[in-house]
Amino acid sequence: MKEPHQNLRQGTYRLLPGLLAAMIPFFLYLKTLAPGPLQRNLADGLADSGLFQIRIPYLSIPLPTGYPTYMLLGKLFTYLPFGNEAYRINLASAVYAAAAIFVLFLVAHLLTGRVLASAAAALLFGVSPAFWSQAVIAEVYTLNALLIALVLLALLHWHRKRRDRSLLAAALLSGLTLTNHLTSGMLLPAGLALVYSADRTRLRSLKLWLGGAGLFFLGLLPYLYIPLRAASHPPLSTYPLSTPQQILSFMTGGPFRAQMFVFGPGQLPGRLEYYLSHLLHQFPPGLLPVALIGLLSLARRDRPVLAMFAVLFCGWLLFDLEYDIPDIWVYFIETYLVAALLIAEGLAKITDLLHGLRRFRLTAGRFVWAPAALVLLLTVAPAATAASHTYHAVNLSKDHIVQKKIEVLSTELPLHSTLITDGVSAWYMQLIEHRRKDVRVISPFLEEDRLGTYEAHLWRDLARRYLMKEGKGPVYIEFPDGAEDEYVSSFESYGMKLLPCAGGEFYQAVRLDDHSRACRVRSEG
Repeated sequence: MKEPHQNLRQGTYRLLPGLLAAMIPFFLYLKTLAPGPLQRNLADGLADSGLFQIRIPYLSIPLPTGYPTYMLLGKLFTYLPFGNEAYRINLASAVYAAAAIFVLFLVAHLLTGRVLASAAAALLFGVSPAFWSQAVIAEVYTLNALLIALVLLALLHWHRKRRDRSLLAAALLSGLTLTNHLTSGMLLPAGLALVYSADRTRLRSLKLWLGGAGLFFLGLLPYLYIPLRAASHPPLSTYPLSTPQQILSFMTGGPFRAQMFVFGPGQLPGRLEYYLSHLLHQFPPGLLPVALIGLLSLARRDRPVLAMFAVLFCGWLLFDLEYDIPDIWVYFIETYLVAALLIAEGLAKITDLLHGLRRFRLTAGRFVWAPAALVLLLTVAPAATAASHTYHAVNLSKDHIVQKKIEVLSTELPLHSTLITDGVSAWYMQLIEHRRKDVRVISPFLEEDRLGTYEAHLWRDLARRYLMKEGKGPVYIEFPDGAEDEYVSSFESYGMKLLPCAGGEFYQAVRLDDHSRACRVRSEG
């Protein structure tokens, strides 16, 4: 019988590869982490990052669904004694990502019983381009991966040990995960599929149902943040949240409902092709057959787990294919997590087959290190090659665009002027750096309570409205990146002219009959 200290030592040794698989990406995340506030850019997955960096310090209300768990945890990172507040919130994503990789290793190890295969799959997920891109900015997706992995860990622990407390933990974590991102609601039917396939008698336990429901609703408590905080009207909180109907619609993504399930059957093949093109970019190509081996292995040895994975993967994929938003590719990360677990299972199956060859006398000595060598050959070398390319693609360590814009706005805008913008620079300048409070900042995005701001008439209407206000100071416009040419040419039909300021960083709106140019450095007096 082994001594307790021997068991502890063996357990520690098993964890070391998982810790290494988490720490290597974490080091890469720190090297590529965005150093400060980020601009809004839908194509690059930066639609909300900059606004998160402003709202979290004030615990404001972001876009639907509110993301209360992300907001509250992010607030804790703002108390760190180093870096600016935007950097600290970016750092939170890197920490969540590293933790998610380690928990994914634990899930894979519980699934396969193989340390090396589990660490390799977790490492591959950690350096996949989509996941890495979200680990260096202020966003909800790395925390979402962490919480999903924790739920899967609890469910697989129940599957192996048949202890109801693991199911109860999964129920609590499922509620908490839902308060971070609504797509994690797929964990509920997936968990039911696992329990039904493995031991459906547990579904007849009223005590288990009541306990699970109670803990699930306990996990939803962070949602109280939304109505309680909205009542104090923090900055940049623009959605009406005064009635239960408004609050429920907000928390369930009501304003985005028109963009859900919009593609017909004829469009789905194209959407699926789009998804597959992204999937093939996430893992080295040689590992997709390994994932298929893992799928076949689970079909043979553990169908309850396969049922759970099938519900998760197919449910998430169907929603993603039917959701019409520019940055839908970040939603695919959840499916990549399932793919990583299938890769772990496939690697474990391959190593089992190689271990089986040791039964033959002629190969017994030669194949001692073959399983480990094959795992390294299939994962570490391709991962290192892919990571070197991804490093340059996602590296934001020198992204100072917003900070430079802040310096331009703070020095070039005249006193008591009006700036119409949907960017981050002016808000960060005023609310976080507490500079240029004299400038009136107006946003079509916030004022009109719209999900998109890329309609030229919104900018023209606001410019004309504030030009008509006598004695309110000059009016300036900072357009969305890449929209200047289209928008500038449309102003003359509205009786206005735009004058470029600070080398085109922003424009002054003037009436056509006003030929004066007021783009000048503000008076310090």
